[in-house]
Amino acid sequence: MKYLLILIILEILLTGSNTRKSDTNKHVRHNDDCSNGQMTSANYQYGINSRIASKYKSTNDFSIVADTNSKADNFISNGEEYLLKRLSLVAGKTDATSLNNWTKLTTDQKIKNLNYLSTSERAYYTGILDKKGKYEVCIINNSKNIVTLQIQDGSYICVLQAVNKNDQWQPIQYWQLSGCGNSYYHKNIEPGSTSSFIARIPNKGNYTTRLRYKVLGKGKFYYSNIFTGKINYCEFNEPSISYRSKANHPRPLFKLDSLIQLAWN
Repeated sequence: MKYLLILIILEILLTGSNTRKSDTNKHVRHNDDCSNGQMTSANYQYGINSRIASKYKSTNDFSIVADTNSKADNFISNGEEYLLKRLSLVAGKTDATSLNNWTKLTTDQKIKNLNYLSTSERAYYTGILDKKGKYEVCIINNSKNIVTLQIQDGSYICVLQAVNKNDQWQPIQYWQLSGCGNSYYHKNIEPGSTSSFIARIPNKGNYTTRLRYKVLGKGKFYYSNIFTGKINYCEFNEPSISYRSKANHPRPLFKLDSLIQLAWN
């Protein structure tokens, strides 16, 4: 009985040791092969249309210009434009509702103007107002034709792509589709006008590479210029725990790897 008890204790200790070793190896393996992918969901709230700035008038085509030196300080999103109307109609804050005055306010001053909103509304707009560490990506139509882009919930349907170690363009973001048909519509970029969105500068990670934005238009994809940045290599891999499921079978997330018509009007 004594020897049997000793054998049982030894077996428990050995099993525990093997389990710990196995868990350690598993963790290291995840870091090496990116089985815990770091790809993230994209969202790019579109900005208001305006006249083309003089520095962008030299081209005669439609282009998407990603210039990481172009700060997002004066970017006005469609959400902020709606907010200015609410400030005027609901709160009577005419001193803050003109675009010229609004762009001159600091972030703290803008947030102060949101005090009449509910907590959830204030959180939403405060998020939009946070432009620190971001730059403005300009969408410029110097062509003679209207260019139509698809929108979901106030955002351009757009992902960031990067070149992998095999010299292939691959997405490092996925697009989370909405289940509501009213989420989708078109936005026209008229000839001689520009729109924009803001993004975080991709300057952190273990992999330096070339990047570009891929935007869903009406029956066509549009690409930005190519620029250099730093990412984590595991951003090429989807986070398996975030797969959308149907009948308990994981499905890959939508990464703008196929043309799709979402907007109805």
